[in-house]
Amino acid sequence: MPYRPRRSLFFKARPKAVEPQKTTRKRKRQGLLPFVWKSFKMLCLSIGFMIVVSGITGALFSNLVLKEGRVGIPQESVLLYELVDAPLEHPNEAGPYAFEDPVTIRQLTTALEDAKTDPRINGLVLSMRGGRVNLAHIQELRAAVKDFRTSGKFAYIYATSYGEMGSGLGQYYLASAFDKIFMQPIGSVNVSGLFIEIPYARALLDKVGIEPQIEARKEYKSVFSSVTDTEITKPVKEMMTALLKDINDKMLADIAEDRSFLPDYLQRVVDQGLFTDQQAVEKQLVDELIYKDDLSDRVKQNVAGEDGDVDDVRFVQIDHYIAEMTHQRRERALAAIKHQQDKPSVALIYAVGAIVESADMSPSGLSSADDVAGMIQAATEDEDIEAIVLRISSPGGSPVASETIRRAIIDAKEEGKIVIVSMGEMAASGGYWIAANADYIYALPGTLTGSIGVAGGKFSLGNMWSKVGVNWASIGFSENADLWSFNQPFSAEGRARFENVIDMIYDAFIARVAEGRGMSVDDAEQVARGRVWSGYQALDVGLVDELGGLNDALDYAGNRLGGEDRHDIRVVMLPSVKTPFERVLQMLEGQVRAGQGLHVLGQYISADDQRQAQALLESLQQSGKINIHQSPLYLR
Repeated sequence: MPYRPRRSLFFKARPKAVEPQKTTRKRKRQGLLPFVWKSFKMLCLSIGFMIVVSGITGALFSNLVLKEGRVGIPQESVLLYELVDAPLEHPNEAGPYAFEDPVTIRQLTTALEDAKTDPRINGLVLSMRGGRVNLAHIQELRAAVKDFRTSGKFAYIYATSYGEMGSGLGQYYLASAFDKIFMQPIGSVNVSGLFIEIPYARALLDKVGIEPQIEARKEYKSVFSSVTDTEITKPVKEMMTALLKDINDKMLADIAEDRSFLPDYLQRVVDQGLFTDQQAVEKQLVDELIYKDDLSDRVKQNVAGEDGDVDDVRFVQIDHYIAEMTHQRRERALAAIKHQQDKPSVALIYAVGAIVESADMSPSGLSSADDVAGMIQAATEDEDIEAIVLRISSPGGSPVASETIRRAIIDAKEEGKIVIVSMGEMAASGGYWIAANADYIYALPGTLTGSIGVAGGKFSLGNMWSKVGVNWASIGFSENADLWSFNQPFSAEGRARFENVIDMIYDAFIARVAEGRGMSVDDAEQVARGRVWSGYQALDVGLVDELGGLNDALDYAGNRLGGEDRHDIRVVMLPSVKTPFERVLQMLEGQVRAGQGLHVLGQYISADDQRQAQALLESLQQSGKINIHQSPLYLR
């Protein structure tokens, strides 16, 4: 489904480019620098050309294989997930250099759900080879693994070590959801518990002459506390202690239940923390020490049975299984449409990353008000869309950008759309701002949410410049013209005006939370004050409606639309996944922007060297990909 990107009312076309005047002046004898510059230019062009050709070739080859050479799933298969890179929320997060679609958390959980009832899949093996998986994704993946196990099929996990070079409690938390935990000999297990360290650099800034001019609302809002304070404050320590304890207690309770440990026994194990391979087996943290090839042979033999042929057993990579099942699901959807059996449509919209105003500031198209609000508006105007599920994984960002997205949600509700929020790793500050007015909010137990507050300001560098012998001259034409100068602190009036803006934003935030959650302003204030909550805590204080992941939110949408769960709806994902060819074009755009940067950099070098850089930019201009006189960057 296409969506309409938002466009500023103040947009106006850029002036036409002025052709540079040619000169016939005889050039002076060139030195070594122009030769080096020319060689470097040719090297960059050659490397860029090879990258582009490789990307296009890979894209075409991938499409050819998918269309003409699809390989089915053998009857005696074992699903294999090699966890090297952490799963993403949306494939577009991977950026322009990912010519293959990366695996997302929704694809993983859907694949395990499909495999649960797929007679061709006999079991699951997860090989952990690195990749930092955030706690929310671990909890969604654990739930999917445990659901898979209800089919009676085995689920094994294997790693060379669990947390060899640091705390592996998160890795072990994921591992505890499996039937058996295997580890390579000479590996180690580190379950030394949750631990954080917060640096406080105010004393250092004072020494070098940098003064933070930061305002925060209120006492729990700690986003800038590392530079404004010399040590942790009592409210921040209270918040962080409660947050960490809640997450720690939940993880240990789940591990104890899944591994049949007594809570006191597990706490003693965690207190000891680090274990050798043999100690891990003795403590029942690991079921068996085994090499990967031996585990592979054993799994094949178990699947084949005494009378079967182990050569018939195949390990199917999860990305291949995802592609195969996606193809089958698409065919079934097309068949249903032909027979007029189409299901209600639900738009799944992603808001991932720091929230910004402009699409130019969010290359992935997942976190700007232009993109997210535009997709919500498109879903609102689409008569086939009956509900919107907004997946949020954001630490916050611009208040005005957040308000733009929130307004789009209000419009959607007024048009009769059901709006449901699913929170991922975090939906804090601006991330909660856009969630507050949803009809129903899901959070995972480990989701970091709330942080209903605001902070901002500047750094005054005046003392630092005096220490290093730099003197700035300034000219202004109003009393507060220097308000955002980094060379001097706020004046008394300037600070007062900035505080008014901070107070306005905080009060507006409270009012929107109270409206969206059906609270009084006083009750909203009590759970706000800049405090970050875990999913469990947020449920207790009324900031979310239920604990669950994205599949739970989709199930709720299906139920609200008259079905049983998510299988009774058609999910339309926005933004759409960029094709390999679109990623190539995005990469080219990045190279063009690098060329624009060279145009600015060229102003620092000599006239002869500038002509060398100008030749490079003109060659790009002739290709039609760039106009060197329309650079958004200026030197002043």
